[in-house]
Amino acid sequence: MDPQIKKYIDEVEARIKKGIGDFRDLFTNHRHLKTDQTRFLTNLPTELTDQAIIESNAGIGAHHFFVTLGGNRTLANPENVQDGDRLVYELIQDGTGSRTITLGSKFSAGPWTITLTTTASKRDFIECIYRAQTDKLYIVNFVKGF
Repeated sequence: MDPQIKKYIDEVEARIKKGIGDFRDLFTNHRHLKTDQTRFLTNLPTELTDQAIIESNAGIGAHHFFVTLGGNRTLANPENVQDGDRLVYELIQDGTGSRTITLGSKFSAGPWTITLTTTASKRDFIECIYRAQTDKLYIVNFVKGF
C-alpha cells in the first residue's frame, strides 16, 4: 500500500476511535495524493449550500451529498464527475416541508418520477451513475420518506 494512503487511513482510524466523525480536513491535508487514490477514502456525507441552484463537486472525492431545502430548488449538474461515478443526493425537507426539486439537464430519471416527500424534516435519496459516453447521470434509485 502506498505509504501516504496508509498514513491517511491511520489518521481516519484514530479519529473513529476518538468518536470524531468529520474527516474532510484530512482530505485537504492530503491533496498531494492522486484523486483516484483518495476517492474511496473520502465518501463521507458532504453538506451542500442551500440556495436557489444547489451545486455539488464530485472532484473533491465526495459522492454522498446532503442539503436541507429551504425553498423550491434546482439541483445543478455536478462538477468534475467522472465516468462510472455513483452519486447519492440526500434531500431533506426543512421545518416547513413541501419543497420541490428540479434536476439539472444531465440527470435522466428513466422510470422514476422525482417528487419529493412533502412532510417537514423528512429526507429522500436520489442515487445516480454518471456515464461519460452519454454525458448523463442515470438515476438508478429513488427512495422517499425517511
